[in-house]
Amino acid sequence: MRGILSRWFAPFPRRLPLLGTFASCLCLATIQASSGEGDIRGVSAHAAGADPSGQPAVVAGRQADAVERASSRLDEERGTSGTGDQAVSRAGSAECGWPGSDWEERLPEDAGMDGDKLDEAVSYALTTTGTEQDRAGIRTDGFVIIHHGCLVAEGYARGFTRDTPHLAWSMSKSVTNALYGIAVRQGLVTMESPAAKYYPLLDGPVRGQITLEHLMFMSSGLEWSEGYEASPLKSSVIAMLYTSGRDDMAAFTASRPVEFPPGTVWEYSSGTTNLLMGILKEVLGPERYPRYPWEELFDPLGMTSAVFERDGSGTFVGSSYFYATPRDMARFGYLYLQEGVWKGRRLLPEGWVTYSTRIAPAYRTMDPALREPGMHPGGHWWLNQPDSSSGLGVPYSGVPEDAFAALGHWGQSIVVVPSLDLVIVRTGDDRDGTFELGKWLALVVAGVRQAPSP
Repeated sequence: MRGILSRWFAPFPRRLPLLGTFASCLCLATIQASSGEGDIRGVSAHAAGADPSGQPAVVAGRQADAVERASSRLDEERGTSGTGDQAVSRAGSAECGWPGSDWEERLPEDAGMDGDKLDEAVSYALTTTGTEQDRAGIRTDGFVIIHHGCLVAEGYARGFTRDTPHLAWSMSKSVTNALYGIAVRQGLVTMESPAAKYYPLLDGPVRGQITLEHLMFMSSGLEWSEGYEASPLKSSVIAMLYTSGRDDMAAFTASRPVEFPPGTVWEYSSGTTNLLMGILKEVLGPERYPRYPWEELFDPLGMTSAVFERDGSGTFVGSSYFYATPRDMARFGYLYLQEGVWKGRRLLPEGWVTYSTRIAPAYRTMDPALREPGMHPGGHWWLNQPDSSSGLGVPYSGVPEDAFAALGHWGQSIVVVPSLDLVIVRTGDDRDGTFELGKWLALVVAGVRQAPSP
Protein backbone atom coordinates (compact mmCIF):
# COMPACT_ATOMS: atom_id res chain seq x y z
CA MET A 1 0.00 0.00 0.00
CA ARG A 2 1.02 3.57 -0.54
CA GLY A 3 -0.07 7.01 0.61
CA ILE A 4 -1.88 7.95 3.78
CA LEU A 5 -3.06 4.53 4.87
CA SER A 6 0.31 2.86 4.39
CA ARG A 7 1.73 4.92 7.22
CA TRP A 8 -0.93 3.76 9.65
CA PHE A 9 -2.16 0.34 8.58
CA ALA A 10 0.04 -1.67 10.92
CA PRO A 11 -0.69 -4.09 13.75
CA PHE A 12 -1.90 -2.11 16.75
CA PRO A 13 1.11 -2.85 19.02
CA ARG A 14 3.34 -1.02 16.52
CA ARG A 15 0.94 1.91 16.28
CA LEU A 16 0.22 2.62 19.92
CA PRO A 17 3.47 4.44 20.79
CA LEU A 18 2.90 6.76 17.84
CA LEU A 19 -0.69 7.50 18.76
CA GLY A 20 0.47 8.25 22.29
CA THR A 21 2.32 11.34 21.07
CA PHE A 22 -0.87 13.17 20.13
CA ALA A 23 -1.61 16.34 22.02
CA SER A 24 -4.60 15.94 24.28
CA CYS A 25 -7.55 17.84 25.72
CA LEU A 26 -8.93 19.99 22.94
CA CYS A 27 -12.27 20.09 24.65
CA LEU A 28 -14.23 18.60 27.51
CA ALA A 29 -17.98 18.29 27.22
CA THR A 30 -20.48 16.57 29.43
CA ILE A 31 -23.54 15.20 27.70
CA GLN A 32 -26.44 14.07 29.83
CA ALA A 33 -29.37 11.88 28.88
CA SER A 34 -31.58 9.26 30.41
CA SER A 35 -29.98 5.86 30.80
CA GLY A 36 -31.56 2.45 30.62
CA GLU A 37 -31.95 2.55 34.38
CA GLY A 38 -33.94 5.77 34.29
CA ASP A 39 -31.22 7.90 35.89
CA ILE A 40 -29.06 10.59 34.31
CA ARG A 41 -26.22 9.16 32.30
CA GLY A 42 -23.26 11.50 32.02
CA VAL A 43 -20.75 10.92 29.25
CA SER A 44 -17.50 12.84 29.33
CA ALA A 45 -16.29 13.32 25.77
CA HIS A 46 -12.63 14.05 26.40
CA ALA A 47 -11.29 14.40 22.91
CA ALA A 48 -7.64 14.04 22.08
CA GLY A 49 -6.17 16.68 19.85
CA ALA A 50 -4.49 16.35 16.50
CA ASP A 51 -0.95 15.29 15.79
CA PRO A 52 1.38 18.28 16.36
CA SER A 53 2.35 17.95 12.69
CA GLY A 54 -1.25 18.73 11.76
CA GLN A 55 -1.91 15.28 10.34
CA PRO A 56 -5.15 13.54 11.34
CA ALA A 57 -5.02 10.17 13.05
CA VAL A 58 -5.83 7.27 10.77
CA VAL A 59 -5.96 3.72 12.07
CA ALA A 60 -7.07 0.38 10.69
CA GLY A 61 -7.05 -3.36 11.06
CA ARG A 62 -4.70 -5.90 12.56
CA GLN A 63 -2.87 -8.43 10.43
CA ALA A 64 -4.91 -11.50 9.61
CA ASP A 65 -2.64 -13.79 11.64
CA ALA A 66 -3.35 -11.70 14.74
CA VAL A 67 -7.09 -12.20 14.50
CA GLU A 68 -7.58 -15.90 13.76
CA ARG A 69 -10.61 -17.38 15.43
CA ALA A 70 -11.63 -20.90 16.23
CA SER A 71 -14.13 -22.36 13.75
CA SER A 72 -16.57 -23.13 16.54
CA ARG A 73 -16.70 -19.44 17.48
CA LEU A 74 -17.30 -18.52 13.84
CA ASP A 75 -20.28 -20.86 13.60
CA GLU A 76 -21.77 -19.43 16.77
CA GLU A 77 -21.29 -15.78 15.86
CA ARG A 78 -22.70 -16.04 12.35
CA GLY A 79 -26.13 -16.85 13.73
CA THR A 80 -28.28 -19.94 13.85
CA SER A 81 -31.40 -21.03 12.03
CA GLY A 82 -34.69 -20.61 13.79
CA THR A 83 -37.92 -18.69 14.09
CA GLY A 84 -39.24 -16.02 16.40
CA ASP A 85 -36.32 -14.23 18.04
CA GLN A 86 -33.78 -16.44 16.23
CA ALA A 87 -32.84 -15.88 12.59
CA VAL A 88 -30.14 -16.40 10.03
CA SER A 89 -27.88 -13.46 9.17
CA ARG A 90 -27.22 -12.32 5.61
CA ALA A 91 -25.63 -15.12 3.59
CA GLY A 92 -21.92 -14.66 2.99
CA SER A 93 -21.65 -11.84 5.53
CA ALA A 94 -19.83 -11.55 8.85
CA GLU A 95 -16.49 -12.84 7.57
CA CYS A 96 -14.98 -11.50 10.78
CA GLY A 97 -17.88 -12.70 12.89
CA TRP A 98 -20.10 -10.42 14.92
CA PRO A 99 -18.38 -7.65 16.89
CA GLY A 100 -17.92 -8.47 20.56
CA SER A 101 -16.74 -5.72 22.87
CA ASP A 102 -15.18 -4.16 19.79
CA TRP A 103 -14.82 -4.63 16.05
CA GLU A 104 -12.30 -7.10 14.68
CA GLU A 105 -9.68 -5.22 12.69
CA ARG A 106 -8.15 -6.25 9.38
CA LEU A 107 -5.92 -4.69 6.77
CA PRO A 108 -8.06 -3.75 3.74
CA GLU A 109 -6.31 -6.33 1.55
CA ASP A 110 -7.17 -9.04 4.08
CA ALA A 111 -10.86 -8.17 3.89
CA GLY A 112 -11.35 -8.02 0.13
CA MET A 113 -10.53 -4.35 -0.48
CA ASP A 114 -7.95 -2.46 -2.51
CA GLY A 115 -5.87 -0.43 -0.08
CA ASP A 116 -4.57 1.96 -2.71
CA LYS A 117 -8.10 2.82 -3.82
CA LEU A 118 -9.10 3.26 -0.20
CA ASP A 119 -6.19 5.68 0.17
CA GLU A 120 -7.95 7.99 -2.26
CA ALA A 121 -11.17 7.92 -0.25
CA VAL A 122 -9.41 8.61 3.04
CA SER A 123 -7.34 11.38 1.51
CA TYR A 124 -10.54 13.04 0.27
CA ALA A 125 -12.25 12.81 3.65
CA LEU A 126 -9.32 13.96 5.76
CA THR A 127 -7.88 16.71 3.57
CA THR A 128 -8.97 19.79 5.50
CA THR A 129 -9.82 22.79 3.36
CA GLY A 130 -10.66 26.25 4.57
CA THR A 131 -9.94 27.65 8.00
CA GLU A 132 -11.28 26.71 11.42
CA GLN A 133 -12.26 30.30 12.05
CA ASP A 134 -14.46 30.40 8.94
CA ARG A 135 -15.79 26.84 9.50
CA ALA A 136 -15.39 26.33 5.78
CA GLY A 137 -14.43 23.45 3.52
CA ILE A 138 -14.16 19.73 4.28
CA ARG A 139 -14.37 19.23 8.05
CA THR A 140 -14.36 15.51 8.78
CA ASP A 141 -14.39 14.56 12.47
CA GLY A 142 -14.18 10.80 12.00
CA PHE A 143 -14.97 7.82 9.81
CA VAL A 144 -15.23 4.05 10.12
CA ILE A 145 -15.48 1.53 7.27
CA ILE A 146 -16.75 -2.02 7.90
CA HIS A 147 -16.43 -4.68 5.19
CA HIS A 148 -17.44 -8.33 5.69
CA GLY A 149 -17.86 -7.52 9.37
CA CYS A 150 -14.24 -6.34 9.66
CA LEU A 151 -13.08 -2.84 10.56
CA VAL A 152 -10.81 -2.03 7.61
CA ALA A 153 -10.32 1.73 7.96
CA GLU A 154 -10.84 4.36 10.60
CA GLY A 155 -9.71 7.95 10.99
CA TYR A 156 -10.22 10.97 13.24
CA ALA A 157 -9.41 14.67 13.05
CA ARG A 158 -10.23 18.04 14.58
CA GLY A 159 -9.77 16.78 18.14
CA PHE A 160 -12.01 13.72 17.91
CA THR A 161 -10.98 10.17 18.79
CA ARG A 162 -12.54 6.71 18.58
CA ASP A 163 -13.91 7.24 22.12
CA THR A 164 -15.66 10.55 21.48
CA PRO A 165 -19.48 10.34 21.23
CA HIS A 166 -20.57 12.51 18.32
CA LEU A 167 -23.91 14.24 17.86
CA ALA A 168 -25.81 12.37 15.16
CA TRP A 169 -28.28 15.14 14.40
CA SER A 170 -30.91 13.71 12.04
CA MET A 171 -29.30 10.28 11.91
CA SER A 172 -31.26 10.02 15.17
CA LYS A 173 -34.37 9.63 13.02
CA SER A 174 -33.18 6.22 11.84
CA VAL A 175 -32.79 5.19 15.48
CA THR A 176 -36.44 6.12 15.91
CA ASN A 177 -37.23 3.85 12.96
CA ALA A 178 -35.46 0.98 14.73
CA LEU A 179 -37.36 1.53 17.99
CA TYR A 180 -40.63 1.40 16.07
CA GLY A 181 -39.55 -1.76 14.33
CA ILE A 182 -38.93 -3.35 17.71
CA ALA A 183 -42.30 -2.14 18.98
CA VAL A 184 -43.99 -3.67 15.91
CA ARG A 185 -42.22 -6.98 16.48
CA GLN A 186 -43.41 -6.97 20.09
CA GLY A 187 -47.00 -6.33 19.00
CA LEU A 188 -47.17 -2.96 20.75
CA VAL A 189 -48.18 -0.96 17.66
CA THR A 190 -49.26 -1.49 14.08
CA MET A 191 -48.13 1.00 11.45
CA GLU A 192 -51.53 1.06 9.70
CA SER A 193 -53.30 2.19 12.88
CA PRO A 194 -54.48 5.79 13.34
CA ALA A 195 -51.93 7.63 15.48
CA ALA A 196 -54.82 9.00 17.57
CA LYS A 197 -55.38 5.45 18.86
CA TYR A 198 -52.19 5.89 20.88
CA TYR A 199 -52.03 9.69 21.16
CA PRO A 200 -55.38 11.43 21.83
CA LEU A 201 -54.06 14.89 20.92
CA LEU A 202 -54.30 13.76 17.29
CA ASP A 203 -58.00 12.98 17.52
CA GLY A 204 -60.27 14.86 15.14
CA PRO A 205 -62.00 14.57 11.77
CA VAL A 206 -58.82 15.10 9.73
CA ARG A 207 -56.00 14.54 12.25
CA GLY A 208 -57.63 11.30 13.18
CA GLN A 209 -56.82 9.99 9.70
CA ILE A 210 -53.07 10.29 10.27
CA THR A 211 -51.56 6.83 10.67
CA LEU A 212 -48.23 5.80 12.16
CA GLU A 213 -47.15 4.94 8.63
CA HIS A 214 -47.92 8.48 7.48
CA LEU A 215 -45.66 9.73 10.26
CA MET A 216 -42.89 7.24 9.48
CA PHE A 217 -42.90 8.29 5.81
CA MET A 218 -43.34 12.01 6.62
CA SER A 219 -46.68 12.54 4.95
CA SER A 220 -48.87 13.46 7.94
CA GLY A 221 -50.14 16.66 6.31
CA LEU A 222 -49.30 18.70 9.42
CA GLU A 223 -47.85 22.12 8.58
CA TRP A 224 -44.09 22.33 9.12
CA SER A 225 -41.07 24.47 8.22
CA GLU A 226 -37.72 22.69 8.59
CA GLY A 227 -35.55 25.74 7.85
CA TYR A 228 -32.56 26.29 10.11
CA GLU A 229 -29.99 29.00 9.40
CA ALA A 230 -31.77 30.28 6.28
CA SER A 231 -35.11 31.08 7.92
CA PRO A 232 -34.83 30.94 11.72
CA LEU A 233 -37.76 33.25 12.42
CA LYS A 234 -40.18 31.11 10.40
CA SER A 235 -38.68 27.78 11.38
CA SER A 236 -40.90 25.22 13.09
CA VAL A 237 -37.89 23.09 13.97
CA ILE A 238 -36.04 25.96 15.67
CA ALA A 239 -39.14 26.73 17.73
CA MET A 240 -39.54 23.06 18.65
CA LEU A 241 -35.94 22.42 19.64
CA TYR A 242 -35.06 25.70 21.33
CA THR A 243 -38.05 27.89 22.21
CA SER A 244 -41.82 27.41 22.49
CA GLY A 245 -41.85 23.68 21.77
CA ARG A 246 -38.91 22.41 23.77
CA ASP A 247 -40.92 21.46 26.86
CA ASP A 248 -43.06 18.98 24.90
CA MET A 249 -41.95 18.51 21.30
CA ALA A 250 -44.55 15.87 20.47
CA ALA A 251 -47.44 18.03 21.64
CA PHE A 252 -45.98 21.02 19.81
CA THR A 253 -45.98 19.05 16.57
CA ALA A 254 -49.42 17.49 17.11
CA SER A 255 -50.89 20.97 17.52
CA ARG A 256 -49.67 22.21 14.13
CA PRO A 257 -52.47 23.04 11.68
CA VAL A 258 -53.39 20.46 9.06
CA GLU A 259 -52.07 21.69 5.72
CA PHE A 260 -52.68 18.69 3.45
CA PRO A 261 -54.82 15.56 3.57
CA PRO A 262 -52.82 12.85 5.36
CA GLY A 263 -50.78 10.64 3.03
CA THR A 264 -50.87 12.98 0.03
CA VAL A 265 -47.78 15.23 0.40
CA TRP A 266 -44.27 14.40 1.55
CA GLU A 267 -42.67 17.07 3.74
CA TYR A 268 -39.47 16.65 5.74
CA SER A 269 -40.30 17.22 9.40
CA SER A 270 -38.25 16.72 12.54
CA GLY A 271 -41.47 17.32 14.41
CA THR A 272 -42.94 14.17 12.87
CA THR A 273 -40.14 12.10 14.41
CA ASN A 274 -40.60 13.59 17.87
CA LEU A 275 -44.32 13.01 17.59
CA LEU A 276 -43.53 9.34 16.92
CA MET A 277 -41.34 9.28 20.03
CA GLY A 278 -44.09 10.91 22.06
CA ILE A 279 -46.54 8.28 20.86
CA LEU A 280 -44.10 5.53 21.84
CA LYS A 281 -43.88 7.05 25.31
CA GLU A 282 -47.65 6.78 25.67
CA VAL A 283 -47.56 3.17 24.48
CA LEU A 284 -44.75 2.06 26.79
CA GLY A 285 -45.62 4.05 29.89
CA PRO A 286 -43.40 6.04 32.28
CA GLU A 287 -41.59 3.05 33.76
CA ARG A 288 -40.57 1.20 30.61
CA TYR A 289 -40.05 4.08 28.19
CA PRO A 290 -36.81 5.54 29.69
CA ARG A 291 -35.15 2.10 29.58
CA TYR A 292 -36.52 0.96 26.24
CA PRO A 293 -33.80 2.19 23.82
CA TRP A 294 -31.09 0.61 25.96
CA GLU A 295 -32.81 -2.64 26.84
CA GLU A 296 -34.13 -3.33 23.34
CA LEU A 297 -31.53 -1.76 21.03
CA PHE A 298 -28.32 -0.23 22.37
CA ASP A 299 -27.42 -2.91 24.91
CA PRO A 300 -28.05 -5.89 22.57
CA LEU A 301 -25.86 -4.20 19.94
CA GLY A 302 -23.12 -3.37 22.45
CA MET A 303 -23.48 0.37 21.83
CA THR A 304 -21.93 1.38 25.15
CA SER A 305 -21.38 5.00 24.10
CA ALA A 306 -25.05 5.67 23.26
CA VAL A 307 -26.58 8.85 24.67
CA PHE A 308 -30.15 9.97 23.95
CA GLU A 309 -31.38 13.34 25.20
CA ARG A 310 -34.97 14.00 26.25
CA ASP A 311 -37.11 17.11 26.13
CA GLY A 312 -38.83 18.78 29.07
CA SER A 313 -41.64 16.22 29.08
CA GLY A 314 -39.27 13.25 29.10
CA THR A 315 -39.68 12.38 25.41
CA PHE A 316 -36.54 11.26 23.60
CA VAL A 317 -35.59 13.82 20.96
CA GLY A 318 -35.66 11.24 18.19
CA SER A 319 -35.22 13.87 15.51
CA SER A 320 -31.84 15.17 16.54
CA TYR A 321 -30.20 14.37 19.88
CA PHE A 322 -28.72 10.91 19.74
CA TYR A 323 -24.96 10.58 20.30
CA ALA A 324 -22.53 7.70 19.79
CA THR A 325 -18.98 6.99 18.69
CA PRO A 326 -18.48 6.17 15.00
CA ARG A 327 -17.67 2.56 15.96
CA ASP A 328 -21.02 2.26 17.72
CA MET A 329 -22.80 4.00 14.86
CA ALA A 330 -21.35 1.27 12.65
CA ARG A 331 -22.99 -1.36 14.90
CA PHE A 332 -26.33 0.30 14.24
CA GLY A 333 -25.71 0.27 10.49
CA TYR A 334 -24.60 -3.35 10.70
CA LEU A 335 -27.93 -4.33 12.28
CA TYR A 336 -29.67 -3.05 9.15
CA LEU A 337 -27.08 -4.69 6.90
CA GLN A 338 -28.05 -7.97 8.62
CA GLU A 339 -31.75 -7.23 7.98
CA GLY A 340 -32.57 -6.67 11.63
CA VAL A 341 -30.75 -9.70 13.05
CA TRP A 342 -27.99 -9.50 15.66
CA LYS A 343 -25.98 -12.59 16.62
CA GLY A 344 -28.82 -14.84 15.57
CA ARG A 345 -31.47 -12.88 17.46
CA ARG A 346 -34.09 -10.99 15.49
CA LEU A 347 -34.46 -7.45 16.85
CA LEU A 348 -36.42 -5.93 13.96
CA PRO A 349 -39.38 -7.82 12.49
CA GLU A 350 -38.84 -9.74 9.30
CA GLY A 351 -39.31 -7.40 6.34
CA TRP A 352 -38.87 -4.22 8.40
CA VAL A 353 -35.69 -3.14 6.62
CA THR A 354 -37.34 -3.64 3.23
CA TYR A 355 -40.42 -1.75 4.44
CA SER A 356 -38.29 1.15 5.70
CA THR A 357 -36.11 1.37 2.60
CA ARG A 358 -38.79 1.88 0.01
CA ILE A 359 -39.34 5.33 -1.44
CA ALA A 360 -41.97 7.26 0.51
CA PRO A 361 -45.25 6.89 -1.44
CA ALA A 362 -46.11 10.59 -1.25
CA TYR A 363 -42.63 11.51 -2.49
CA ARG A 364 -43.10 9.42 -5.62
CA THR A 365 -46.11 11.51 -6.62
CA MET A 366 -44.50 14.81 -5.64
CA ASP A 367 -43.94 17.58 -8.18
CA PRO A 368 -40.39 16.92 -9.46
CA ALA A 369 -39.63 20.64 -9.22
CA LEU A 370 -40.12 20.48 -5.47
CA ARG A 371 -37.73 17.58 -4.89
CA GLU A 372 -34.31 18.38 -3.52
CA PRO A 373 -31.08 16.83 -4.84
CA GLY A 374 -29.58 13.89 -3.02
CA MET A 375 -30.86 10.54 -1.84
CA HIS A 376 -34.59 9.81 -1.95
CA PRO A 377 -36.56 9.57 1.32
CA GLY A 378 -37.80 6.28 2.72
CA GLY A 379 -39.13 5.52 6.18
CA HIS A 380 -36.70 7.66 8.19
CA TRP A 381 -33.88 6.42 5.94
CA TRP A 382 -32.48 7.84 2.69
CA LEU A 383 -32.17 5.75 -0.47
CA ASN A 384 -30.02 5.55 -3.58
CA GLN A 385 -32.59 3.52 -5.49
CA PRO A 386 -34.25 4.81 -8.66
CA ASP A 387 -37.94 4.71 -9.53
CA SER A 388 -38.55 5.08 -13.23
CA SER A 389 -42.32 5.26 -12.85
CA SER A 390 -42.00 8.54 -10.97
CA GLY A 391 -38.95 9.87 -12.79
CA LEU A 392 -36.54 9.30 -9.92
CA GLY A 393 -33.02 8.43 -11.05
CA VAL A 394 -30.08 7.10 -9.07
CA PRO A 395 -28.91 9.98 -6.85
CA TYR A 396 -25.27 8.90 -6.67
CA SER A 397 -23.63 7.25 -9.66
CA GLY A 398 -20.81 4.90 -8.81
CA VAL A 399 -22.72 3.75 -5.73
CA PRO A 400 -24.90 0.60 -5.80
CA GLU A 401 -28.63 1.25 -6.10
CA ASP A 402 -29.36 -0.74 -2.95
CA ALA A 403 -27.37 1.66 -0.76
CA PHE A 404 -29.35 3.41 1.97
CA ALA A 405 -28.32 5.88 4.64
CA ALA A 406 -29.03 7.61 7.90
CA LEU A 407 -28.16 11.26 7.28
CA GLY A 408 -27.69 14.17 9.66
CA HIS A 409 -27.09 17.91 9.63
CA TRP A 410 -23.56 19.14 8.90
CA GLY A 411 -22.33 15.94 7.27
CA GLN A 412 -23.27 12.98 9.49
CA SER A 413 -23.88 9.69 7.68
CA ILE A 414 -24.24 5.96 8.24
CA VAL A 415 -24.38 4.31 4.82
CA VAL A 416 -25.33 0.65 4.34
CA VAL A 417 -24.54 -1.12 1.05
CA PRO A 418 -26.00 -4.65 1.24
CA SER A 419 -24.71 -5.81 -2.14
CA LEU A 420 -21.13 -5.08 -1.04
CA ASP A 421 -21.52 -6.14 2.61
CA LEU A 422 -20.39 -2.65 3.55
CA VAL A 423 -21.09 -0.06 6.25
CA ILE A 424 -19.57 3.42 5.99
CA VAL A 425 -19.80 5.92 8.86
CA ARG A 426 -18.69 9.54 8.72
CA THR A 427 -19.07 12.35 11.23
CA GLY A 428 -18.20 15.94 10.51
CA ASP A 429 -18.97 19.62 10.76
CA ASP A 430 -19.67 20.57 7.14
CA ARG A 431 -21.09 24.06 6.78
CA ASP A 432 -20.79 25.07 3.13
CA GLY A 433 -21.42 21.98 1.00
CA THR A 434 -17.78 21.48 0.02
CA PHE A 435 -17.82 17.84 1.09
CA GLU A 436 -19.66 15.68 -1.45
CA LEU A 437 -21.24 12.57 0.04
CA GLY A 438 -21.68 10.93 -3.37
CA LYS A 439 -18.01 11.40 -4.23
CA TRP A 440 -16.88 10.00 -0.87
CA LEU A 441 -19.09 6.94 -1.21
CA ALA A 442 -18.01 6.29 -4.80
CA LEU A 443 -14.35 6.40 -3.73
CA VAL A 444 -14.95 3.89 -0.93
CA VAL A 445 -17.02 1.65 -3.19
CA ALA A 446 -14.26 1.68 -5.81
CA GLY A 447 -11.99 0.18 -3.19
CA VAL A 448 -14.33 -2.81 -2.94
CA ARG A 449 -15.13 -3.33 -6.59
CA GLN A 450 -11.53 -3.18 -7.74
CA ALA A 451 -10.07 -5.37 -5.03
CA PRO A 452 -8.11 -8.31 -6.43
CA SER A 453 -9.86 -11.67 -6.34
CA PRO A 454 -8.64 -14.04 -3.61
